[in-house]
Amino acid sequence: MYTFKVSNILGDHCVSRIQQAIMVGDAEAQVRIDRDENQITIVSSQSRKALSEALSDTGFPALA
Repeated sequence: MYTFKVSNILGDHCVSRIQQAIMVGDAEAQVRIDRDENQITIVSSQSRKALSEALSDTGFPALA
């Protein structure tokens, strides 16, 4: 399980984009998005690096 802090998860469109980006690499991934906390929790067979890159490519880079 990996947790990422991001910024600007504003609405359902953002949530959908994030979920789709993760599911492309792992159709079985479990994605939980907390819009209030701008936090994404992912259970996936992909590496943290691959997930982070997918988030960045979608416009939601992980915050340090």
